[in-house]
Amino acid sequence: MDLAGSILQAGAKVIDLSGAFRLGTVENYKHWYKASHTQPDLLREAVYALPEFCRARIPQARLISNPGCYPTAANLAIKPLIEAGAIQREHGIVCDAKSGVSGAGRKPSIKTSFCEVIENFSAYSVLDHRHVPEVLATSGLEEGEFSFTAQLIPIDRGILETVYFRASEAITSPEDLLEIYRKRYAGEPFVRLYSPGTVPDLRAVSRTNFCDIGFKYDPMTRRAVVVSAIDNLGKGAAGQAVQNMNLALGYPRQKAFLKLLIKLGGTLLDAPQSRQRLAREIADIHRLGHRIVVVHGGGKQMTRFLTEHGIESSFINGLRVTSPDVIDAVVKVFAGSVNAQLVTAFRAAGTLPVGLSGLSAGLVDAEQLSPELGQVGRPVSSDGRVLKLLTGESYIPVVACVASDAREIYIT
Repeated sequence: MDLAGSILQAGAKVIDLSGAFRLGTVENYKHWYKASHTQPDLLREAVYALPEFCRARIPQARLISNPGCYPTAANLAIKPLIEAGAIQREHGIVCDAKSGVSGAGRKPSIKTSFCEVIENFSAYSVLDHRHVPEVLATSGLEEGEFSFTAQLIPIDRGILETVYFRASEAITSPEDLLEIYRKRYAGEPFVRLYSPGTVPDLRAVSRTNFCDIGFKYDPMTRRAVVVSAIDNLGKGAAGQAVQNMNLALGYPRQKAFLKLLIKLGGTLLDAPQSRQRLAREIADIHRLGHRIVVVHGGGKQMTRFLTEHGIESSFINGLRVTSPDVIDAVVKVFAGSVNAQLVTAFRAAGTLPVGLSGLSAGLVDAEQLSPELGQVGRPVSSDGRVLKLLTGESYIPVVACVASDAREIYIT
């Protein structure tokens, strides 16, 4: 809350993923969060930014409040129907929301501990969940018209909300509901609509920025059930924040938002568990649409390999002395075993990795740093066309730090 103010004073825009600036007034904030707000002026200034409903307000905003995960799924399902008069509001709307553990907040608690969650299924914050006012403010519902219950299920991520209501007399068929959604979300790339009678599950949206919406409608009784599914860490948090960033900065919303070069090395590459964790975290970033190139070394693996073969490693200013008699081993470890281990980890994380080195497709030309270091050098030129080609097709290049110089001598 206080950090946002200092960042704004420095001249930057802020996209806030907490609940600090979502509710508009200090009275509303105190009622639902049971605490006083320390930045009332910023609270009044903040723009609540669910992109599908307030796109025009975001580019001019200094302080953008990213919506909560539950309200994102709920409002994308409910608001178009309220706008179209498709719901008999006097009969109320029930929203039964189920979330993985990460959707219940980051702060550790007994309720979200492993032993409490596993083999269990529980409701929490019944009738006083702090995300309710976000749904009311965006949808236009009154509190007495909307019943919301959050429930914790034993998975790590994902939110599936089932919304029950009575349709108005204007809705005579399932196609009427589908047409309302189609008109409202025409041109919205991150909302996917299912055919009537078909509903989404969490697997369909896991690690994506999509909100999937499906429903079933019985014209005889006017009962309708809408199911809305999101990844609470994607469309419910970071993915939506990237959407808002693109709108705030005028970037294309469907393009790869960022080009990221990630350098991996040291202990992180040495243990299978850390490699797998890194691969999963990078894969999550990649699924948001970013183009990623991974570059790696393998110093610890190299030291171990040389020790196993009776060769002592020596260093100058932290750089390994690489003599001609060990350069083939360095290439074998860096571009061979370490590269293959990383490629395997990225494949297991569900991405499409391609193992490369600086030697591949003339990617890097290098030169020797000094005679004392042997075949250790620095890049002098590069040709990134192969990286552009691969990342443009959603591959992740995994590049070992090995190249050659003008004499075709290996350089690390």
